[in-house]
Amino acid sequence: MSSTKTLIWAGILLVLGTFYYLYDIRGERTRQEAVKQRELLLQFAEDDVTGFTIQREHETIRAEKRDGHWYLTEPLQARGDDQKYRELTHYVADLRHTRVVEEQPQSIELYGLATPRLEIQLTLQGQIPPSILRLGAANPTGGSYYAQVAGRPAVYLVSGMAQDVLDASLHAVRDKTVLAFTPAEVQAIHIGRGTDPPVILQRQAEDLWQLSAPVQAKADAPHVRGLLQRLHDVKVQTFLAEDATDLAPYGLHAPQGSVALHLGEGHAPLTLHLGDVDTAQKGVYAKHAEAPRVFLLQQDVWEHMPKTASALRDKTLLRYERDHVTRLEAHTPTETIVVTSTGVRQYTLEQPVHALGDAEALSSWLWDIGDLKAKDFVAETPDALPLYGLEAPGWRFTVWEKAPTASEATAHHLSLGSEAPDGQGVYARLGEGSVIYLVGHAEVERLTRHTAFTLRNKKILMVSAEQVHKIEVKYPTSQLTITRAGKNWKLSEPQPQAIPHGWKIDHLLYELSTLAYTQIIADTPPADVAPYGLDVPHVQITLWQQNGAPIGSLMLGKHLDTDAAAPPTLYAQAGPQTPLYVVIATFLKSVPTTATELTAGH
Repeated sequence: MSSTKTLIWAGILLVLGTFYYLYDIRGERTRQEAVKQRELLLQFAEDDVTGFTIQREHETIRAEKRDGHWYLTEPLQARGDDQKYRELTHYVADLRHTRVVEEQPQSIELYGLATPRLEIQLTLQGQIPPSILRLGAANPTGGSYYAQVAGRPAVYLVSGMAQDVLDASLHAVRDKTVLAFTPAEVQAIHIGRGTDPPVILQRQAEDLWQLSAPVQAKADAPHVRGLLQRLHDVKVQTFLAEDATDLAPYGLHAPQGSVALHLGEGHAPLTLHLGDVDTAQKGVYAKHAEAPRVFLLQQDVWEHMPKTASALRDKTLLRYERDHVTRLEAHTPTETIVVTSTGVRQYTLEQPVHALGDAEALSSWLWDIGDLKAKDFVAETPDALPLYGLEAPGWRFTVWEKAPTASEATAHHLSLGSEAPDGQGVYARLGEGSVIYLVGHAEVERLTRHTAFTLRNKKILMVSAEQVHKIEVKYPTSQLTITRAGKNWKLSEPQPQAIPHGWKIDHLLYELSTLAYTQIIADTPPADVAPYGLDVPHVQITLWQQNGAPIGSLMLGKHLDTDAAAPPTLYAQAGPQTPLYVVIATFLKSVPTTATELTAGH
């Protein structure tokens, strides 16, 4: 085939392809869009709607849009629900008929359109008269309604959803916002309750708040944020009276509570009064300041409203970062505990003995001290410290905190006194502060349960299995020497042999790395260890690194005489000059006694 013919055929194919695209694909889309447009009952731009009327047999709800917001004008003057009107407008703009019932009906009474059950009137910018949509009777087959557009004779069928959506109640289209504000705007909050002095909160910076009355104290910022968010989100449950002349039936003649939000200069306070609780309707009566309108709010608005200044006070006693703690001192009725930090969550016990600290226990202790919260505020001045057991407190804590950028450490002091007479908790004080706190028994128990012993690192050997190259298990009359051979283990003594089940050695090393003592008999061992069976140990396990450097040694001696119900225990040492410990005897199960245990094929 010549190149000329090829070009001709290519051109023909291009033309056919273009025609197919324009007519079949793009044209089909255009035709479908045209059908959809024909199915629309009303054609208008949603932004052009300036009025919306819902008319029923005995009620007319009329609203108009001004400056982008909706306002009810009939049957009352009030703000409309902007979101609801956007939904209604959008629904009408997108409402399509499912079928044309009659183009030129002889009578519309058959369809319930002579006296329609619902009429929607839309006032459009630049258009007179309004667009009107009428909904009549339900189709006998169900699921649809007859409809008609003013100025057209045709009767249509529309989805049954049209009735459900457009037949909106006055309550549905009315703005139910109780207090119109954003939490960030609020600069002060005044909370009143009966004849009690008001609680006043002042914003300090961003989300930090301070109580300025009836006491000067730091406020609980998360609690204040929660209060503002609830007031922002609350909606009217029911509108009860537009112009209530008698407030007594609602308990609003002498409100139980009130809250006023001050938004700064140039703004009048937003004030909400709360009256009686209606248990039947699970709500609380409310009104705005001087406005005569009474409405019902959800009952939890009252239940969550702070009733006292104490409810809004910051109840955290000590504030510090655990990772910035350099030192902790605790003076208890029986001992003084001093701990220093040697790294991130690494601690050394300095008093009453020098020992490694248990990182998990000490981190948890610092968490509990820093997380301690007041249950109540007992007194604002410490005039009678003996009354609270705080003149010579039984427990005193001092935590030193030094941030990376700080030049000096900050000391945080906490004292725990006597138990309250009513048994509700224990008195507490911060340093030389003026406030006496009450803290709960459970929280105090978490702080005072520790001793120097519980805070010590009780692992006897600080070893990781990867370090170990050689293990010697020595009995009074025999010895096993085990060495690492690549990824495997082999027996060197009493005679060289392979160890087919290396997991037994791995298990022994795991048990050694986790072995912890349950008791310390003596931090300084006695000169004569024979009574403990450690002059000639029952078994001695020694570990070496690959370079021949010793890692550590464990000697196990006699069994202790213990209660038969308790697990058996042994005396132990990690070397001749180390403390004398007690360990659970079940550890011996992981220690091989003969070469056969390691070399047998099963």
